[in-house]
Amino acid sequence: MSFLNLCGDISNVIATGLAALSIYLSTKQQKDVRKSEKDRCIREQKLFWYNEVVLNDVVHTMNAFVENSKSQLEHCKTETKREELEEKLKSIYETMDDHYKTVRERIYFLKTFSNSLYRECDTKLQVIFDLYTNIINESLEKKRITYIRDREIEKNKIEIFSALYNWATD
Repeated sequence: MSFLNLCGDISNVIATGLAALSIYLSTKQQKDVRKSEKDRCIREQKLFWYNEVVLNDVVHTMNAFVENSKSQLEHCKTETKREELEEKLKSIYETMDDHYKTVRERIYFLKTFSNSLYRECDTKLQVIFDLYTNIINESLEKKRITYIRDREIEKNKIEIFSALYNWATD
């Protein structure tokens, strides 16, 4: 065997090794690309479902709950007959309780995405409901609606919306 044949054989072995290394690296890179693409698709799908649940369900029912409760209480401010006011307030409470339960059921869906998000939103919703309940209780005691705590209610509603937005952008 001549020296040139030996050098050619060594270069063929090196070329074969480099080709195998290249194939291995290409395969690994393709596998990593497919995995990252799959993860991206899963994240996008999860965000899509989150947006569907939050934007079309939770936000809508939350706004309806707060606005309906507020408008019903505002409407009662003009009531002058105490007996009728008491009946209206009891009726408003029952309606409000039903709406609250509906919103709470919608917020429960957030547990699918994050337990901490669910707990935070549920706690703030409970605060809003408690504020409305306190307004009704005070009004029943005083036989008139004196003050509706719009600022506190809106603050808690905005905190819920902020938590929902922050979770989606993280």
